[in-house]
Amino acid sequence: MEQPRISPWENASLPEGWSLPLELLELAREGEIDLVSEVFAIFRSDTGMRLEALGQAIAGADMTVVRKQAHALKGSSGQVGATALAQMCRQMEESAANGNMADVNSLLHRMQAQFEQICCSMASLDLAELACGR
Repeated sequence: MEQPRISPWENASLPEGWSLPLELLELAREGEIDLVSEVFAIFRSDTGMRLEALGQAIAGADMTVVRKQAHALKGSSGQVGATALAQMCRQMEESAANGNMADVNSLLHRMQAQFEQICCSMASLDLAELACGR
């Protein structure tokens, strides 16, 4: 069952397809702001490396690596509420399994753009304010 997700603020400028998972919001409200920040930092670092690995695998036409990287990225994206990115990863897995290079290339560019938007939103999210319930 999918976990409920919320946008931290009704009028927040968050990219479509990203909302803070309830579990991370609760951690922030329990005073675990550093832990939530660490989760974000790990996601940004790991995702950046995986997107780079995807680009290399695509350049080498290694669809097995593409599928594995997309699968791993799909899981981590879901954990931080990046549902649109997770969906693109699912599509990339399917396209790689079918050997559809054009779709895989297109998806990589869309995934990179979505990731950049999510990173900007994570960086601008005021977890201290969020923890106070504002």
